[in-house]
Amino acid sequence: MKKHNKKRRLKSVFSFFVLSHDEHDCVGNVNENVNINLKGKDLTIAFNGKYLTDYLKTETADFIVMNLNSAIDPCVLKAKESEDFIYLVLPVRINA
Repeated sequence: MKKHNKKRRLKSVFSFFVLSHDEHDCVGNVNENVNINLKGKDLTIAFNGKYLTDYLKTETADFIVMNLNSAIDPCVLKAKESEDFIYLVLPVRINA
C-alpha cells in the first residue's frame, strides 16, 4: 500500500449555527457540517487537519471550546467543562 505524504488542509467556516468543514487531500474530498454555538462574527479559517485530529483523538469530553480571534491567529482548544489541558493550533493561510 502506498503511503500518502501530502499534507491535509482542513478549511473551516464558522457561521451562525453551523461549522462547515471542507477537507482536501490526495485521496479525495470531504465536506461535513456540525452544529455549533457561535459567539462573535463569522470566520473562515484553515488548519492542517492532522493537528486537529491529534487533539480530538485524545479528548474525551463531549463538547469542546474553540477560541478563535481571526484567520491568522492561533486557536485554543479545550474541553468545555475543564481547563486542565489546553491545545494550541496554528492556522494555515488560505486564498479567499
